[in-house]
Order: sequence, then structure tokens, then C-alpha cells
Amino acid sequence: SLTGIEYDLIHVQDPILFIIRKQHRHSPTEVTPIAEYYILAGVVYQAPDLSSVLNSRLLSALYHIQSAYNEAMSYSRFEAGKDYYWEFEKKENGDSKKNAHGDNDVTEDIDVQTASAKKRKL
Repeated sequence: SLTGIEYDLIHVQDPILFIIRKQHRHSPTEVTPIAEYYILAGVVYQAPDLSSVLNSRLLSALYHIQSAYNEAMSYSRFEAGKDYYWEFEKKENGDSKKNAHGDNDVTEDIDVQTASAKKRKL
């Protein structure tokens, strides 16, 4: 009985793609996969393992979430008289961000909403 490391051709899409699995054969019926390789247009690549793919995807997602959080925090302001409020900068080309009512100054709309909420509390 043959045991040890072997390479098995598991998929062929001739002439451009070949997938090869490196595996350890323990017995005629028991194998443990070690790595997979693919040959694409004559160049051999090692396929990444599942943990590498998940790690890369999670790091990418967390980076974008952190960037969005940092940008959102750059717009928040606090003043003792106003409490927390949002301050959005106007665009450099003269346009400004519009609020839900179509007005140009978002901070004025938010400040008015904050002030009216405070009046309702009193």
C-alpha cells in the first residue's frame, strides 16, 4: 500500500486552468488535504487557505467600518449651550449639502431641530 505525500489533479479546464491538490495519503481510502494549487495560463499559484481568506475579508471590512466611524465622528461637535450637534462642512465648489427639506445648510436644520426638542422638554 502506498502512503505519503501525493499530488492529485482534481479539475481541468484545458488549456487554461488546472487545479492540483497536495495531500497526505494514510491508507488507500484515507487522505488529508495539505494545499491546493492552480495553474492559470501556465503560471502556478498556491490557493489561499480558508483562514487567510477570512482574515483578509474581516480586516478589509473593519478598515472600512473604522474609516466610516472616524468620518462620522469628525462631524460631531459639542458645546455646553447646544449639547451635541452635527456640523457638516460646505463643499469647496460653492455647493453645500442639502437637508431633507432641500435647504442648503444642514447644520442650521439640525440646530433648529435640537432647539425645538429642548423647548418641548421645558
